[in-house]
Amino acid sequence: MFQNNIAYANVFADEPDRLREADRYSEEAFACLGAQPAIQSTRGTVLILLGKLDEGMILLSNALESTEQDHDRLNILAWLAIGEHRRNETKSAHEYLKMATEITMENASVQRAQHELSLS
Repeated sequence: MFQNNIAYANVFADEPDRLREADRYSEEAFACLGAQPAIQSTRGTVLILLGKLDEGMILLSNALESTEQDHDRLNILAWLAIGEHRRNETKSAHEYLKMATEITMENASVQRAQHELSLS
């Protein structure tokens, strides 16, 4: 789980070296604990950032189905919005973002999704 936490923290660093580290750590965590929603969501998030959109969206969708806590759901929803936006699926991107903001707007993932969607 430690590797997963480092990987997720690196997502927000916006530095290529940190993204490579996030990729490595999230892949290792997924290999060991891939059935856990938190691990799936981190790996999915990293894959979205790496441009592996379909793979990332599958993991994020699976994680969302297994997650009940609002905090976890809103992070996943925000990254699903970003993934859909990057796949040029504007309508579903905005739907995911709307679901996330209904939980709260005071979240780094939600704010990142809002920013990215506003650029189009």
